[in-house]
Amino acid sequence: MFPDGAGGNTQHQTSKNTAALDRETEELHHERVSMNLQRAMQQARQAKGMTQKELATVSKFSLP
Repeated sequence: MFPDGAGGNTQHQTSKNTAALDRETEELHHERVSMNLQRAMQQARQAKGMTQKELATVSKFSLP
């Protein structure tokens, strides 16, 4: 029907990478901070009139 391979519905095909990810057993979680620190950060951010997105944009933190 599509001689050049274009136009077919391929969104339901499972790739080898997807199957490997499905077999992955390692559980990844973010580290959590105390409720006191969460509230202090929220109050400081709100006192400066910043949104969470604005704070994240100007933060100089990097993930390991």
